[in-house]
Amino acid sequence: ALPFEVAQYAEGRAVTAWQVLNLVPDGDQMKPQFVWATSGTVGSPYDFDGIRVFTWNTARDRYETAYRQGNLKGVYPLVVGRENVRDVEVPSFSVTTVDGAGNRPTRRFVLQGHFVRRLEQAR
Repeated sequence: ALPFEVAQYAEGRAVTAWQVLNLVPDGDQMKPQFVWATSGTVGSPYDFDGIRVFTWNTARDRYETAYRQGNLKGVYPLVVGRENVRDVEVPSFSVTTVDGAGNRPTRRFVLQGHFVRRLEQAR
């Protein structure tokens, strides 16, 4: 289950999927960083309509939003992995959406520190 520290940010929306992007050290603990998908509509033909990335801020000892996008027509799976960006391996995730013509483009993102960027912009 998602930790309460993250789940409290659902803002009344259903968290339909979530994945751990990576773990970051905080003292003697390892804190997960997350990407999640949410939906505000029951019975939608799409699996989710928003995504959000949470990173752990060690200085403030809390989760913070690193990326947020809404108004999506997203379909599963929500995939996490690793990408090599400028000779550094970083956490990544991909999101598949449905456009107006019924195409299903997949967008790939990377997490660099506390910043989320489209993969093609990060390279």
